[in-house]
Amino acid sequence: TLWWIVGPLGVPGKWDRAWVLYTVIPWAGICLGGLLMGRMLEVDREKFLRFCLVAGGISIGAFLSSIAYRAITAPALDVIAIMYLVRYPPELLLLAMAFGLSCLAIKGFSMLPRSVLLRPLELFGRVSLFVYTTHLFVYGFTAIQVGHKASLGQALMIWIAGLLVMLLLCWAYLKLLKLVRRLSGRGEERLVTA
Repeated sequence: TLWWIVGPLGVPGKWDRAWVLYTVIPWAGICLGGLLMGRMLEVDREKFLRFCLVAGGISIGAFLSSIAYRAITAPALDVIAIMYLVRYPPELLLLAMAFGLSCLAIKGFSMLPRSVLLRPLELFGRVSLFVYTTHLFVYGFTAIQVGHKASLGQALMIWIAGLLVMLLLCWAYLKLLKLVRRLSGRGEERLVTA
């Protein structure tokens, strides 16, 4: 039936002979939204920042209202159960929280003067797909080495060290991208010969 074709794209779990952990359909809308917001930023920066403020406020308001409703209607006051958010596939409350915080952070960072302290964030933003891919390997390798033995303080230090490693990798990757763009503009030279 059609469900066996469409189901694995939207519902995680065991399907026939394969496990689906990362569903395509829910995340495709999020990716499309990100592309549309990027286009809005290119077209009119001020309008985009106003949109971020309004949309971020509405999203956070919806998230907090929903959490309050969960707390009021819960049979017992269980903070973990009330705040529990499903990530795969993404629950609407999780999306509202993440989208709202992201929009408000974009608006907030846009009001700050350009500073050396914000350059790491700017670098991560310029190569965001590389950051995402790299963090899987950096923290995956770290988890294999450390296991579940780290205390909260150690985990924080590992996280910061991972960010520093990713910062260096992102800097090198951006330099490589610039080199490739420069070499490809000449036509006859190739990256392999550089």
